[in-house]
Formats: sequence, structure tokens, C-alpha cells
Amino acid sequence: MPVHNAVAAHINAHTHAMVQPASTTANHNNSRSQPINQPAHTQRAPEQPEAQPPSTPPGMTLSLQQVPPVHRYEITAPALLQGPRCYVDASTASDQPNLQPRFAGLGVFILNLQDQPAQAIYIKVKLAACTSVLMAEAASLALASAIIDRLNLTGVSYLSDYEQLVRFLNSDLSNPPDWRIRYFTQTFSNHSRSSSSRVYKIHRRLNTTADALARQATEDSAIHSHNLELSCSFEHHVFQCNLPQALQDVGLDDVTITAARCS
Repeated sequence: MPVHNAVAAHINAHTHAMVQPASTTANHNNSRSQPINQPAHTQRAPEQPEAQPPSTPPGMTLSLQQVPPVHRYEITAPALLQGPRCYVDASTASDQPNLQPRFAGLGVFILNLQDQPAQAIYIKVKLAACTSVLMAEAASLALASAIIDRLNLTGVSYLSDYEQLVRFLNSDLSNPPDWRIRYFTQTFSNHSRSSSSRVYKIHRRLNTTADALARQATEDSAIHSHNLELSCSFEHHVFQCNLPQALQDVGLDDVTITAARCS
């Protein structure tokens, strides 16, 4: 299914906010004006109040060492990070005892600031045979890293609002909290290490675009279609867009990309 018009408008507004100073980004994400059907979403750990980033003179970009983290792997002002940013999220039924494997929706939002004007990529994905919220979140990162590897982007900051997964990926990967996610976490580790990338925890208020894409993908999972809806309006891709080839080469188990847009 193509990206819905209401969420597309929401995404365009969010993309504009993403390239503004951090204070503007935070203000934008505090409200969600566009209607989105609300399927059961991922379980989340309690969030701490978001710290305010320091003021930055116009035109200045802070280095990673100057970005104030709440703890080592949490970023409160992702707009201050240098290089491309990739926001991911997942939407599925909450974990319950004896729950059968189910579909999950995954959302990936890539903002490539190496191009001017900035390139934005929106991807909706469905994951079959999902056994937990944690698996869905891990699959979103694995998919994103595989796509970014094929787009030849380096120094990417991966941004997720699922703290348990972020902490694990920044630690010893030999003992995952659930062994069923190892395929996805190892895939992410292989791609991210080769491209000098890192993964950070962000507040859910800063992850509204990936969240909207994941929710849409959950709704689309009821439609058993294998057709990939693609569109590109990026001005640098007048003659050829590199996204279709990157998506065709991903090849992750139980993962189906349903829609993608490059702008």
C-alpha cells in the first residue's frame, strides 16, 4: 500500500522539523495532529523527562562529544548529530504468555544530510512470524542497516526508542535477552560495524515518523500482497533512483518491504 496521504503530510512536516535546530524539533514532536489508526503498539519501558539541549549559535553543528546524553547511549538532541540518521520503530501486539507468532509492522526513516538538499527515505515493512516485541524492534534495525549498507552510507546514527535493545547492542552480543533475536542483532552488528555506525536510544516523542510508518505497516499486513509500492521525488534522482536496487538486495528472513518513498 502507498503511504497514506494523512501520514505523508505528517511525515513531510516532521522531515522539515528534523533539519531545524533541536529546540524546534522537540516542539514539533510534542503534538501529533494527523489521525492514525492505533493498533496495539510495542511495550515500552517508563521514560524519563527529556533533558533540554544547550543553545547553539545559528549555523553551528555540535560534535558527538558535545551532545549532552542522559546516559551513555541516550541522545536527547538527535538533530545535533553529524552524518546520516536512521530512525526505526516497530508495531505489534503486546507480549503475552502462550501468544502465537504474529505479524509486526516495521518503520524505517532515513535522513541523509550528506546530500543537499537532504534526502529522506520512508520505508514500511511487515515481519511474519514475530514472537516478541523485542524481535520486531531488532528486525527493524537489521533491515535498516542492510538497506543503508547497500546505499553506501557511512557514519550513520541509528535511533531507536526501545532501550533494552539499544543497551544490548552496545554491549557484549554473545548473550542476547532472547536467543530468537540473534539472527537480526547479528545482521545489524555486521552492517553497522563495517560502516562505522552507532545505535542510540531516543525519546519516543522524537520518533514519530518511524512510528507512523510502523503503524501503517501493521494495518497493511492484513492485505496479502507482495507488490512493492515505490515512488521517488528527490531532485538528485531525475534519471535514476538508487533505492529500488537497495531494497531488492536486502533478503532478510520473514521480512517483506511493502512501500518505500524517496524525497
